Amino acid sequence: MIIYALSWLGFGLILGFIINWQLTIILYSLICIFILILYFESRLITLSTSLQRETLEQASILSMESMDNIRTVHQLNKQGSLADKYESLTNQCLKIARRYCVIHSAVWSINFAFPWFVASALYESGLMLVDHGVLQPKDLIWLYVYVFFTLGSTDAAYMLIYELGQSTSAVANFLDLFDLIPKIDNNSTDGMEITDLKGDIEFDQVHFVYPSRPNRVIYKNFNLHIKSGQSVAIVGEFRIKYKLTNELYYNKIMNIIEIEKFSIFFRLSNSSETIET
Repeated sequence: MIIYALSWLGFGLILGFIINWQLTIILYSLICIFILILYFESRLITLSTSLQRETLEQASILSMESMDNIRTVHQLNKQGSLADKYESLTNQCLKIARRYCVIHSAVWSINFAFPWFVASALYESGLMLVDHGVLQPKDLIWLYVYVFFTLGSTDAAYMLIYELGQSTSAVANFLDLFDLIPKIDNNSTDGMEITDLKGDIEFDQVHFVYPSRPNRVIYKNFNLHIKSGQSVAIVGEFRIKYKLTNELYYNKIMNIIEIEKFSIFFRLSNSSETIET
């Protein structure tokens, strides 16, 4: 389709210089304005698609977490608040679509009227050239052919602009994956590794968030003291807290942690040592 549009545009350019160079300059000046309008519409479609995709992704994550942790959600009676948040996200997506739909309609009306405006301007310019003796009346027939071939490229470009805007957003999101640098290095060996854990464990004002999701606080001002030989269950609002505790301590003290469904038990040997984390 792009080759089709460019071929029509090139043929119209050659035919225009054969007929009259003044009309060609007028026409291609108007086509440059049309290209700017198409570029604005393409950017508008790309921005609208990106905003709607981000909002729908948040709604999808919320629904997946709710379904994965449906028992916890039911026990904490969070159905109403989660439903309200999901409805808020979907309404936000509809507002984005409605806002850009109005702007898109205005741009579409300009694009729809553009060929008729160009044809009228060329015919008016052609009649003025006939009055000045630059063109002959029979040349107006060639002018009709000239307008037909040249504006055929604008019709093809307008048909492509919506798909181009959406594909640009998808390609940009796809290329970002190649440039993405993980904030969590799974192969990192930095930090202290506890090889022989004995005694009590004490959590003092622990604040933890994932680097990739800094807005979601997992632990805030978390205080816990586990005595030697004591079994403690840490139960969070969502399963992510269970996974977090598993990731923090399972690989380091594998032999003394037992995971049973939604509870994590610490079993320590008798000692008077205290480990602060």
